[in-house]
Amino acid sequence: MPRPRRVDEAGGFDHALNRGHGRLQIFWTDDNDSALERILPEGLADCDVSVFWFPLMPNHWYAVLRSK
Repeated sequence: MPRPRRVDEAGGFDHALNRGHGRLQIFWTDDNDSALERILPEGLADCDVSVFWFPLMPNHWYAVLRSK
């Protein structure tokens, strides 16, 4: 059964995450997570969103975003 359609409105919060397959580690060095921190603003530059929370763990990361 498909899940219900999400409410998508300006000013609403969204939760995004990326996890390694099988919970395997995706960040092996400080350079790996630094690269993500460097390219994320580039990827979001064309989007009208603000990042409120962005923790990085060895096997996943989360982001809480708010649309404007």
